[in-house]
Amino acid sequence: MLGEKVCYGGFYLWQQAGTADHQSREREERIQASLKEREREVQMSRSAQEKEWGRERDQLRRSEALQQFKAMLADTIRSTGVPWNDARRQLRQDSRWASMGLLEADEKEKLYQEHCDSLVEKKRLQFRRLLEETSQISLVMPWKKARKLIREDPRYKNFSESDHV
Repeated sequence: MLGEKVCYGGFYLWQQAGTADHQSREREERIQASLKEREREVQMSRSAQEKEWGRERDQLRRSEALQQFKAMLADTIRSTGVPWNDARRQLRQDSRWASMGLLEADEKEKLYQEHCDSLVEKKRLQFRRLLEETSQISLVMPWKKARKLIREDPRYKNFSESDHV
């Protein structure tokens, strides 16, 4: 069965009937397959983006928890002689403690130690500044005489006895 006359490069050929329908169906199927593939790619991309956003949200929450815990330490712990277990009991009384669930127990303890170390270093620097500012103290002066000159200063009192030597 001859169909329609079709021109190819200046030559006329007879095309079988239904071939055009078949070609248009194949073309439609290719378009649909392409659309499905693109939809799958978009879905995968969207899923990856949502996972990334979730990770970023978790990192932000964790960062906020770290900052809150450090602020809570600064507000609550002012002495370095408190053992972690006692300090933890004291910190648990703070309303901010409930929001610290993202931090592991060992991480909280490590942050507590770092806080205590920074307090010791701060007191050490203040004490050293006191010694440098007191012009009557010299390197060859006995400690007993030097201590008499600075013992009423709060920087001396804040620095523990064991740290003076």
